Amino acid sequence: MGTAPNAASIMPDGTVREEGPREVRPKRAAPGKRRPPPDKERLTRSIVLKHPRTGKTAQVTVGFAWTLFLFSGLLGAPLFLRGLHRWGAVILVLWIADLAAGESGAGIAGAAQAALFCAFLVVQTWLGLKDNELTAKAYVERGWTIADPGSAATKHVVARWGLEAP
Repeated sequence: MGTAPNAASIMPDGTVREEGPREVRPKRAAPGKRRPPPDKERLTRSIVLKHPRTGKTAQVTVGFAWTLFLFSGLLGAPLFLRGLHRWGAVILVLWIADLAAGESGAGIAGAAQAALFCAFLVVQTWLGLKDNELTAKAYVERGWTIADPGSAATKHVVARWGLEAP
């Protein structure tokens, strides 16, 4: 916030009173227009990883992974595409268990399928919350390096996710 120049006020008795500098607050954004987020929030939205041999880069964002939350139940395909083979296998095992419960014909099939639905929901929610971190760690394990290790945003993401510092 800045300061405005000195101002004068006319008092009810007609005298003039000098005022010192006063604090000026920034204007509010017009309705429908968004103000840019503070620097710290803007800087911490993603991290760029670089393959050492090919030079290919991958940007991993910080935040909820809607793609995984919504589509990881499709036989774990997005997980396999991101290199998260263990979690893709977990989804496949849940699918196999769900199919087996449906084919069993026993009286507990409905309860088993309800429990498996809850398991799917829990796993997909957890993957939505943690997937970007898991993806970045998978890239680093495969030899990718952090493109800009000196930036404040990268340092923040490395500390938040516990990535190996380059």
